[in-house]
Amino acid sequence: QPRIWFVSPYILKEYRNRWFLLGKVKGKQDLRIMALDRIESIGMTYGETFEQLLDFHPETFFDDVIGVTKSLRDKPSEIIFTVKGEQSQYVLTKPLHSSQRVLERHKKDRSITFAMNVVMNYELERVLLGYGDNIKVLQPPSLARQLQEIHRQAAEQYDAGMNGGNKE
Repeated sequence: QPRIWFVSPYILKEYRNRWFLLGKVKGKQDLRIMALDRIESIGMTYGETFEQLLDFHPETFFDDVIGVTKSLRDKPSEIIFTVKGEQSQYVLTKPLHSSQRVLERHKKDRSITFAMNVVMNYELERVLLGYGDNIKVLQPPSLARQLQEIHRQAAEQYDAGMNGGNKE
């Protein structure tokens, strides 16, 4: 069942070839992020007042985030991670975020430990998971545990398939 919202639109934001509308929904006191491809129809309303969120600054709102998932209350965390050998050079030359910096270069195995200050969100997890076993999150512990659990569940799916699951 579609929902009807009265929205004061602020900006459009693109992330990975998908567009999002950011705005304030009437009666709510937070920013709403809506994927354009999920909006069934848009109409103009007359007699409604544009509502401004004083805490929303579009020119800096996405400075501390990977992706678009963020609320006005979200604060960045320091993410510390180590990237193995060859992949470390890739992350060095193509940073995950503009706040990324090198903490330590490990000569023995050519890995590099990085830090960045970003909001912890779904897109951050997906980016980190994309490096598979070439990356290890050291801080914060909550993010390290979350990624560990995702990897554990993924491994279980493969284990179940190899030990009596569907055979092709």
